[in-house]
Amino acid sequence: MDASQRLLCVALTLSTLAHGSLLAVQFALPENRMESRNSPLDVILVNAKHASKPVKAEALAQANLDGGGDAAKGRATSFLVNSRRVQNGDQLLETSQRMQELEAEQRKLLSSLKGQGKIAAAEVRPLSQLDPTPPTPRTTGLDTRENAVAILRQEAEINKRIADENARPKRGHVSPSTREAVEAMYLKQWTDKVERIGNSNYPDQARGASYRLVMTVSVWPDGRVEKIEIDHPSGSKAVDDAARRIVRMGAPYGHFSPALKAQYGVLDLTMAWNFSRTDALSVESQE
Repeated sequence: MDASQRLLCVALTLSTLAHGSLLAVQFALPENRMESRNSPLDVILVNAKHASKPVKAEALAQANLDGGGDAAKGRATSFLVNSRRVQNGDQLLETSQRMQELEAEQRKLLSSLKGQGKIAAAEVRPLSQLDPTPPTPRTTGLDTRENAVAILRQEAEINKRIADENARPKRGHVSPSTREAVEAMYLKQWTDKVERIGNSNYPDQARGASYRLVMTVSVWPDGRVEKIEIDHPSGSKAVDDAARRIVRMGAPYGHFSPALKAQYGVLDLTMAWNFSRTDALSVESQE
């Protein structure tokens, strides 16, 4: 082994020993090195600052603030603004205090003006003696005329509405609960005519089946038909239309008697129409 090889072996040996010694070394943090000697501090934001530092800080902030606001009461329990309780009479008390302050300022100002001779003593009155009632607005002749026209217009509208209501015919509804002697005769004559016409012109749509419908026929005093309404259909539109057609075929009906005409301007006849399987029509009061 020549000199260069021996030198290389020595270098490798020293390098191995050096790396081994480094790997044998253990690094550890000293105990309690990072523990804070003081109590933990919160970080908050403040909207003011002081030139001097607080003696005992309770929180960290972006500026020094030595016990601002209600510091003596401790930290706030809510971020909301403290809402003062309002008791009955607070507004009256505040108004009275404000009135006393204004009167004091008034006396001070008036004393200054009197000393300068700019105001007479008789003109000085405290605010509490002033009349708080606002002046009553004066009514002109034009306002009175407009009010009168508006009242007359309303009266005319009311009178017209009453006249229109009185012009409408008084309606009478004939049903089992409202039938009276004065209506019974007319109802009997009307029913007989409807059944006679219906059986003479029995609708083909109702043959061989049973149908029942409830219909209201409104009749004028001269026997003309005002309107026809199906209250409860039979289930067949063809049969309902046939019943309407029978009513129109029988019009006009008999005139109202003088007693009936004195009571009603229109008579509503609510009747049940029965088309039987024997091809017979019967009209009767709805039970």
